[in-house]
Amino acid sequence: MSAEIIDGRAIANDILDELRVRVTDRRDRGKSVPKLVAVVVGEDPASRTYVRNKSQSASDVGMDSDVIVVPESTNNSNLKDILQDLNNRSDVHGIILQLPIPSHLDEVAAISTICLEKDVDGLTDASLGRLTRGDPVHSPATPAGIIEILKRSKISTVGSHVVIVGRSMLVGRPLSIMLSQRGSGLNAIVTLVHTGAHSLGDFTRVADILIVATGQVNTITADLVSTGATVIDVGTNWISDSTRKSGRRLVGDVDFNGVQTVASAVTPVPGGVGPMTVAMLLSNTLSAAVMLDGE
Repeated sequence: MSAEIIDGRAIANDILDELRVRVTDRRDRGKSVPKLVAVVVGEDPASRTYVRNKSQSASDVGMDSDVIVVPESTNNSNLKDILQDLNNRSDVHGIILQLPIPSHLDEVAAISTICLEKDVDGLTDASLGRLTRGDPVHSPATPAGIIEILKRSKISTVGSHVVIVGRSMLVGRPLSIMLSQRGSGLNAIVTLVHTGAHSLGDFTRVADILIVATGQVNTITADLVSTGATVIDVGTNWISDSTRKSGRRLVGDVDFNGVQTVASAVTPVPGGVGPMTVAMLLSNTLSAAVMLDGE
């Protein structure tokens, strides 16, 4: 068996094309242009790259974007003031705080400063509370992207056993809630596990759909996957590679070559979930603009 490789970049591009049409329509009707603002604390190169990619994608679909770079030495009060100012600006529809932020800052408090309507990452206390109730304003971008990959790849979750490896608040926990809820492309039987399980394979080998978000290389190898399962790799890990000019390459949490021999479908890294996260972030930004304009 050789698994189908799910092209997340192609799916994301389809979504971006759809967003471009909708943004153009808003312009033609004299409505506000959706604007996304990213706040970055410090000079972390990876964070700056991620934000630059998000800004470029926003521009590509006709949205406005801005990046506010805050010195690493900033304090909690100053960061909160910056985010609150963005809450109050009528020209800003979506706000993201690029994570991680320096350890001396209160990450939870900072994120939860962002108002519900502009929380396009879906990570504030209010957003997660509504998500748990089944009434989200904006669903977290990466989990939403995973669900969209499954929908558009015609991989049914209804009644399927989905096993999620990884319990982070960014992916695992919200995704487990979303997939277990009633609705199109949802309604799954969900098991949430982590790498501390005594026998991880006892859980992963019974999955119809296996989603891996641990941040650890080779968390899942071929012997941990049932024949014919769908495997979604959320991981982003840099490993050394002397054949690359940079001296490194990006891999996921799954042994891609091995898993490809037993799975029916698998997402690659890069080119799988990553592009979907950006696409769903922009989709949330457009939804926020529609909501804030009272449409």
